[in-house]
Amino acid sequence: VYDGLTTEGSQVMEGVRLTPRLIVLGIEGRVPHGGLAASAKEKSSGWTSAMSFAPETLTYVANADFDTTDKLGEAVFTYDLKVNVYPVGEVSFSTSDTKSVGFHIAVEDSASFNEREIEAGDNVVPGTEFSFSLTLSTQSKPGFVTGDFTL
Repeated sequence: VYDGLTTEGSQVMEGVRLTPRLIVLGIEGRVPHGGLAASAKEKSSGWTSAMSFAPETLTYVANADFDTTDKLGEAVFTYDLKVNVYPVGEVSFSTSDTKSVGFHIAVEDSASFNEREIEAGDNVVPGTEFSFSLTLSTQSKPGFVTGDFTL
């Protein structure tokens, strides 16, 4: 959650700042591992950040936020992790995550027949008129209905 908006899941609203987080589990996937050197990178923008281990949440947290302002489309994050293991030497691995950055869409619908409003769940008959109102928003521009976009 950032500024009261959820950033979990694969979709986020344009204008939201993301703080990449990562949990690394060892020993059969049950024990968090905090001894790694970790970093995050977003593919298309070149944004990078070191990641610090946060013992209170048992996660690695990026030291810098990723701002999605004016970044519509996919944001692909790659996480690189390294650790020195005696006597093997350096062990490294990476993983990735993708967020889809876009508009928030609010749809208001209505149906009527002979100028009578039909309630949700009621049956409709031939001749029923349907209306849809779409409103788009971003973090910085709430509630717009015109702009450089197509539906």
